[in-house]
Parts: sequence; structure tokens; C-alpha cells
Amino acid sequence: MPLSSTLKKHPNEKLLFIIGFFGNSSFERAIWIIYLVSRGYSLLQIAFFQALLNMSMIIGELPTGLFGDRYGRKKSLIVGRCLIILYLASMLLANNSYLISLAFVMYGVGLTFISGSDEALLYDSLKKYGREDKSSKIAGRYLAIITIATSVAIGIGGLLQKVSWALIFSASILTQIIALLGCICLKEISFGEHTEHKTLSSLISETTAFLKLNPRVRMLFLGIAIVGGMVSLYYIFSQELFNKIGVSVFGVSVIYSMSSLISAFISIKAHVLEKKFSAKTVIMVSLCALAVFFLMTALGINVLIIIGFFAIELAFCILDPIAFGIINQQLPSEQRATLLSAVSFINSLIMSVLSLVLGYAVNIFDFSFLMGSIGCILILIGWICISNFFKKLECKS
Repeated sequence: MPLSSTLKKHPNEKLLFIIGFFGNSSFERAIWIIYLVSRGYSLLQIAFFQALLNMSMIIGELPTGLFGDRYGRKKSLIVGRCLIILYLASMLLANNSYLISLAFVMYGVGLTFISGSDEALLYDSLKKYGREDKSSKIAGRYLAIITIATSVAIGIGGLLQKVSWALIFSASILTQIIALLGCICLKEISFGEHTEHKTLSSLISETTAFLKLNPRVRMLFLGIAIVGGMVSLYYIFSQELFNKIGVSVFGVSVIYSMSSLISAFISIKAHVLEKKFSAKTVIMVSLCALAVFFLMTALGINVLIIIGFFAIELAFCILDPIAFGIINQQLPSEQRATLLSAVSFINSLIMSVLSLVLGYAVNIFDFSFLMGSIGCILILIGWICISNFFKKLECKS
């Protein structure tokens, strides 16, 4: 079915694609660390802000996931977008580290209202119309739209920075307002007993019972969260990695922009690889590739650092949409947002700990060696967890 026809028949998909585009058009995304450095903050302070962001996400993930399942994913997305707008305004206007810290807390909590709820609403919208088998394909499109938005915003952000930092954050606020308007127009999806009739305690007990009865799902959650957390942190701190090897602010923007454009194309085609080789094969090979590319980064050779960055992003963009389908196939709709938030909870915990480790260890070890070696180790741990999931799944079959 053509994409335009699909969007007319399934309006939530269209709106989520639009929200994904504008919500991820963050012009400061690839250069916010450089922005804070330019304002006199040290890398250790920035690592603290990042850790604070992740701690806010750790504390907020499960409660906001429950909020999404209890009161609706649409409401959760609206609250999240409002908090992100406040974060951007604070980053623009704050004049001390306390307000910057508050801004990162708002950003972290805002992201938790969105994480889980966007994927849950997208998958349940597919399920409502009997299109779960298209989940990897649609997730690939969704990820492609997000990465294209990121690419365009990063490229424009590098140009806007030449005018002023204020223009960057003002433009990001505008795109978030557009995303917020899109969230307001979404249609809530429910199955069976409406979850607003359930108490928070019943949702918690049902979610806990599900995880206790499904050890293979716990292994999948852990593996995906470890891999996602490491790649996300690598993506963030690569700004400073490029800065250390002499890449200009505009050059960093170009690298991130090019990477996002290529990744968008790969995301759309990921389902083709899944269809040809199976989800298990594609995921496990992608994990092996990630480990190799992190090793390349650890060598500290400038050209390998840049190649490794592109390769890591590409491998993850193949893995991510396929993992989206695999995870959601295992989850009941009634607790979907909460359970997806559990993945994000582990992801945030890993990022928070690693941010502090990197902030302190960077004064002892070479930065590229540190990022590459930690990345390789964590990807191998993720490989073990996900491999265990597939073994248990095959045994059940």
C-alpha cells in the first residue's frame, strides 16, 4: 500500500510521523555540549548535567509509563512536549548552573512522558487495524523520519550558531510547539477494559506479574537497554570526541547531519533484511558489527573515529526498528507503555552511571579509548542477553 494511502486510512500514523519530525527537529542536538563549554562549563560539570538528566529519567520512567497506561498515551505525550519546551526556554535564559540543572531535570522528565507512550500508541494503532505484522516496516519509517528531522535540524543548527545561540534555541522551541499541536490531535487507542478504570496498584501488580512469568522478556529488555544506552551515550559524547580531534562546530554538525541522512535510508530498508534473513540473524549480526566498530573507535586514529561513528549509527539503525517489532510482540497492550518504560528505565540507569564514569575517567584515560572499550564490552553483554532471549523463545516454540 502506498505511504500516502496508508496515512489517510490510519491518521495516528500520519500524526505520529509529523510529531516525530518536528519533535526531533532539535537544532541544538549535536552542539549543546559545545554551547555549554562556550558558556564556561567544564566537561565534568556537563557530565553532571547529563547524569542529572539520566537520573531524572530513571526516577520518572516507570511512573510516567504508568501514567500513559492509566490516563492515556496522548495525554502523556502532551505533558512531555510541554516540559521539553520549558527545558529549551530555560537553556536559553538560565544564567547559572542551578537553573541549567533544573532545565535538565525538566528535559529528563519530559522525555519519560514521551518514551514508551509514543511507541505504545504507534504499535497499538497498528494492532487496532490488524497490521502488527507491519510493525518493523512502520517503525523503520518512523525512525527514518526522526533521523531525517535530526539531520536537517543539525545541519541548520550549525548555520544558526553562526548567527547566535539564542536563534538555535528559539527555533527548537517553535518546532516543539508544532509537535505539541500534533499531539493534541491524536486519537487515543484502547483495548477491552479501558485502563482509566484500573487503579495504579492493579497496573503495577499486572506489570510485575508479567515480568515474573516471562524471564525471556526480562533478558530481552536488559539486552536492548544496554545496547541502546551505550549507543545513545556515544552519540551524545561524540560531539566532544570530534572537538578533541580538531573538528569545527560546523564540521560536527555536518558529520551528524550526514550520518542521520544515511541512517534514515537504512532504517526504511531494515525490514527488507529482516524478511530475507530473519529478525534474529539481523539483530545478532548487527550487534557483532557494533562491537567491532567500537573497537575501531578505541584505537584513537582520527579517520577510524569518524568511520566508526558512521558505522555505529548505521548498525544501530538496522537493529532498532526490528527490535521494536520483537519487543512489542511480547507485550500486552494494557501495560505496553509501562513495560516499554521499563526498558527506558534500564537505559537511563546505564547512561547515568556511564556519564559519571566518563566525566571522571576522561582525566585518566584517552577519551576515544575509553568510549570504544566501554562500548565494546557493553555491546558484548547485550549480545549475550539477547542471544539468551532467542534461545528461550525457540525452546518455547
